Amino acid sequence: MAKRIAITGAHGAGKTTLAKILSETLGLPLITERARVVARNMGIEHCRELIGNPVLALEFQEKVLEAQIRAQSEHPDGFVSDRSTLDCLAYLRLYLGAKVQDMSSYFYRARFHAWRKLDLLIYVPPAREVVPDGFRLENHAGQIDTIITDEVSFAEKHGLHVVRLKRKSVEDRASEVLAYLQEIVGPFASEMTAG
Repeated sequence: MAKRIAITGAHGAGKTTLAKILSETLGLPLITERARVVARNMGIEHCRELIGNPVLALEFQEKVLEAQIRAQSEHPDGFVSDRSTLDCLAYLRLYLGAKVQDMSSYFYRARFHAWRKLDLLIYVPPAREVVPDGFRLENHAGQIDTIITDEVSFAEKHGLHVVRLKRKSVEDRASEVLAYLQEIVGPFASEMTAG
């Protein structure tokens, strides 16, 4: 069985640190966040530029989704990803708001690559306070979390294994994921730790 794990949640929640720990512990390649790479390539300095600019936001999110899918496809034997395709969908919905019209193709691709191309999705709850880093939208974490939790529930209904973490230290979160893999998924966990 493949070992394809993605971490989802609002910005500033601690996904990157958790992804690095799990990648090292499980011996799986780390897929870093694709949005910053795409933004740099497009000359976008801050996510604020995408709010109220549906044309730029759509172009940006299309490229982020394609970059995420490509990165996951490059590691068919497994990975730990700092983000999922469901995150792409959530940010598209934030940026376009009511202007999300016929985006069924985008939604299908994002959901397909989560529901059918992942073995495990890890949901990280939002941080109490998002630390500004010059790129992320500090005031929109709650909105993103609401959209992501809806998508996570939808993915669970379609058979994707999900671990919903509590607000704990990163080390405790990593232990919670590893315990889930060991106790609930059994052979999957044995294969991963033997990897």
